[in-house]
Amino acid sequence: PYDAGLEVRIRVSLGADCEAFVGEFANERYAPASLHLANVEDILFERFNPRDVFVTVRFEEPQKFEVRQTSIGWIEVFVDTLVDPATLPQVRAPGVESLQAPAETSSLPPPRRQGSSAPRPSRPAPRSAPPQVQASRTGEYVVQLGVFDDPELAIRALQGASIPHHAYTTVLDVNGRRWFGLQLGFFESEPTAQIVLDGLANRFPDAWVRFVDPDEARLALQQGDIRDGEERVAAVAVSPGNSLTPEELTEMMSAGRGALLERQYGDAIRIYTRVLRAAGHPHRAEAREMLGIAFERNGRTEEAIAEYEAFAAEFPDAIGAGRVRDRLVALQTALEPPTVNASRSPVQSRPVADEWQLQGGVSQYYWRNQEQRVHDGNYLVSSSGVLALADVSASRRGERFDLLARINGSYQFNLVEFDDTGDVGWVSDAYLDVRDNQLGLQARLGRQTRRQDGVLGRFDGFGLQYQLTPDLLLSTSAGIPVDSPRFIGDTDRRFYAASATLQGLWRDQLTASLFTHQQSVDGISDRQAVGAELYMSANKVSVFSLIDFDVSYNVLNSALVNAIWFLDNGWSLSGRVDVGAEPYLTTRNALSGQTAANVEELLGSYSEGQVRRLARDRTTQSTVVSLGLSAPLGERFDLSLDASVRQADASVASGGVAARPDTGNEVFLNATLAATSLLRDNDLLLVSIRHDSLRTRDTSRLMFDTRIPLLRSLRINPRVTVTHHSLNISDTTQTLVEPAIRILYRRGNLLLDLEAGGRWSNRELPPGEFDPFTPDGTEELLGGFVNLGYRWEF
Repeated sequence: PYDAGLEVRIRVSLGADCEAFVGEFANERYAPASLHLANVEDILFERFNPRDVFVTVRFEEPQKFEVRQTSIGWIEVFVDTLVDPATLPQVRAPGVESLQAPAETSSLPPPRRQGSSAPRPSRPAPRSAPPQVQASRTGEYVVQLGVFDDPELAIRALQGASIPHHAYTTVLDVNGRRWFGLQLGFFESEPTAQIVLDGLANRFPDAWVRFVDPDEARLALQQGDIRDGEERVAAVAVSPGNSLTPEELTEMMSAGRGALLERQYGDAIRIYTRVLRAAGHPHRAEAREMLGIAFERNGRTEEAIAEYEAFAAEFPDAIGAGRVRDRLVALQTALEPPTVNASRSPVQSRPVADEWQLQGGVSQYYWRNQEQRVHDGNYLVSSSGVLALADVSASRRGERFDLLARINGSYQFNLVEFDDTGDVGWVSDAYLDVRDNQLGLQARLGRQTRRQDGVLGRFDGFGLQYQLTPDLLLSTSAGIPVDSPRFIGDTDRRFYAASATLQGLWRDQLTASLFTHQQSVDGISDRQAVGAELYMSANKVSVFSLIDFDVSYNVLNSALVNAIWFLDNGWSLSGRVDVGAEPYLTTRNALSGQTAANVEELLGSYSEGQVRRLARDRTTQSTVVSLGLSAPLGERFDLSLDASVRQADASVASGGVAARPDTGNEVFLNATLAATSLLRDNDLLLVSIRHDSLRTRDTSRLMFDTRIPLLRSLRINPRVTVTHHSLNISDTTQTLVEPAIRILYRRGNLLLDLEAGGRWSNRELPPGEFDPFTPDGTEELLGGFVNLGYRWEF
């Protein structure tokens, strides 16, 4: 889905470096530590061909989210946990051109057209009758049942329903046409209103909960229940004062922040008060907090206390709840008269912080791969071992400080005797994170991964972020790069980076970042880069762009533009252009093809200038252009088409290393048909066809992949892949058939995972290249693999 739902599925096309890093890794279910903070159930990584994967984030209930590519190889899913799941997807409010009465109330959504339907989030199964929830004459929430063009239709909608709550209508004139909204009220809290809404979901599928203005409640009670006597067709008029579109709300929030920065506190108070009068929207928490700050800075302490208390009551679990409580306690303490008995303290300095929470998971897998040559019956165990993994975090959310400690590592026991690789350990993450909610400061120390601000991946060191103003984020990091999680940091290399990020630009739709990155290796410059990152999301168009320029080598490392456009008919168009160095130019590139173990050793044979020349010669310039189309075909089918062209220049021969030739235009074509709920509810069938045309080889691949939930706790994943390789330089061809099945069984916090498959390979050699193992020019191999393991989460 575009921006809301029970899950978000992201299709990722792997570049050559990512494909090499992923290797043969196929599927994984991941339950990261602290996933509950974003209402995440789990994350699925599912690879359906060597270059394409699905990353699926599944939520416990419908969520509002935004997917961003924030840097090269770095995709983030932002979850807005402040949006009520029952209100998703959000409905846009119409523009208001005329008004018939002065009363203020919330705007109504546009009426549904005849025969149209809109996607609705999944809800719990509704009760047969609305639950008996006590209504209030002073509550601020109502259940909006629907919108009608005739008040009599609203009355008829209630016929036959035993609903012991006050029913009233509101009226709104839009473009010369009058609409009537039907409401039930009034409720003290949004969860209380939501209980009533759940009980009416079958009868009113488009109902939602909204906040109302006190004037609307007063007029509605004066009007009386529309089911009673002659007053039943009276309606509360809707004022344009609260009819704000999402775009207008976003613009007003930005204007409010600007007023605070310019110390125009009166303007800020008026703006945020206006926002809070609007219908329920995701800006309420921020607006309530900012209104309290505006009152406080304007010297209106009692009104600031009232706003902070309202925030604490309405948003007790919001991210900023701790700092709001700190402000509230500080103001209350300042107003408290001094007392002789210091032990008598009616207000504590701040509430007791939350306890430590431990989350994570451990898993173990046994795997074995073997193959047999059909000609002579000999077989080989190519790999076998046991892999143990652990991802554990301990977190504590305090009134001011949030703490998080995390370690994510694994260890591989090699069971193949002739393999000299030995046992291998990995440490992917090991850090301590501290956040000061009052100062807007966050620090992270240890092994971590970052692909922003010019940082190219994993490193051992520290990262620091400071929210200087609501719109300006300052960041810095320093440390030693880590090429692989199996290695310790390379102490011969050191870097530091800094950036400034401007948020909320251009109607709060643009984020811009400027960065610098300086890195040394063995005492000489390794990388000196400056650059910028831009992210824009507006009108269903998302664009990420990056420029990374090395001022030391005067070389463009990357100029990237990645965009996706979501169309109203469910289609989406995507495009990507990436021009730059391959790989990123660093002085350490000079080691490619050399026998020297490090740059210091290389400096024993070459001058610094010569080493830099070698690094430049090992680095080429490449261009990648990609286009994609995704289109729904009915309710159950989706078609994805992708095309990419890549070209890399030839490298220069030097230092005893031969030149690499120009790649020419490498073409990658892919078509994938996805079908859901064909055999059973929520099953998935993928049919993928891919063709790669390179200078050295052509590859065609056909794949069938199914995911079938047999029971709530049992899922099977049968698949088969047929691949044909044709080597252009030797006339060798190879055909592979690879069937496999995976079975996943979950019971409580325990997940059992079994995967097994086979492999048949037939390789036809050209004349003159026969060997003793292929006397007839054909090499036929049979192979198989098994992976067996478990994951326990806590």
